[in-house]
Amino acid sequence: MRVYVETLLPFSVERVWQAIQSSALLAEASAPLLTFEPIEPAIQPERWTELQRIRLRTFLFGSIALGERTIEVESIDLQSHVIETLERDQVVRRWHHRMAIRPAARSQSLYSDTVDIEAGILTPLVWAFARLLYRHRHRRWRMVIESAKI
Repeated sequence: MRVYVETLLPFSVERVWQAIQSSALLAEASAPLLTFEPIEPAIQPERWTELQRIRLRTFLFGSIALGERTIEVESIDLQSHVIETLERDQVVRRWHHRMAIRPAARSQSLYSDTVDIEAGILTPLVWAFARLLYRHRHRRWRMVIESAKI
């Protein structure tokens, strides 16, 4: 199943691009709904890098453990401003995530998340949670980017 969420942001493509590559800002955009604790590497990387593999613990509302998640950064396309990751955990076999930014009118940006989910019989439930998560993150991105020193 696929989740697609798109948001018009009042920032340049470059500013949004810098923000989505930041582990800290991504975590801030996900909070308080979903929080992360790095496992490997022990300190969350400052910026995403291609072919990077990250393991972390995830928590719902900062306290309900959801287990470990592995994120593999498959590609980062600097020209088209696209990041693709492949993620998995104990429930989700495949969470293919594509983050893309493209220019919009008046120095604004269209930011989108596309997520393809495979979780067996639990796919509809995971899909519903992913829709909630990405809508939440898109509401928070404006505030997070505005307050970031990037």
